[in-house]
Amino acid sequence: MEGQIDDNDNTKTESEGDSIHSDDTELTSNSIISPFLDLENNYIISINKIEKGKFNCCYEPPRWMTSRVNSDYKYVLNDMVRILSAIAEYFERCQQSFLIDPKLANFKFDGKLNQKNFVNKIKTENISFDDTDFSFLKDKIWFVWHDKIFPIKSLFNI
Repeated sequence: MEGQIDDNDNTKTESEGDSIHSDDTELTSNSIISPFLDLENNYIISINKIEKGKFNCCYEPPRWMTSRVNSDYKYVLNDMVRILSAIAEYFERCQQSFLIDPKLANFKFDGKLNQKNFVNKIKTENISFDDTDFSFLKDKIWFVWHDKIFPIKSLFNI
């Protein structure tokens, strides 16, 4: 009896064409549109088209911010939800051209755009926060459309 020769060698040699990921896109720290976003570790403001070219903004807090929260943290988390909701409301009310086409040129702001002036613009009576609080949050706030995303911190990198 002849020995069987196995033509099916289970070892694989990898060539350049075998790579799983080939990306010609170069993302930089200044990129405002990215195909990747960590939804669990960021604060997502959803942007949806509602009627005749109008968009709404909505911040829906994750369950961990609102359910069974330790009383030591409840006040802080409630403030965060109010701040993020106020940002969403401001954009829906005052930044429709930006929501339609999220380019820096479409963001209209009266006066000098900096964090302090931005916070003063979106503050409401029931929210207590300042530009230091906003600095803590801004790196994790993202606007998300069905086909694009935009980090709010890009507004202040001008």
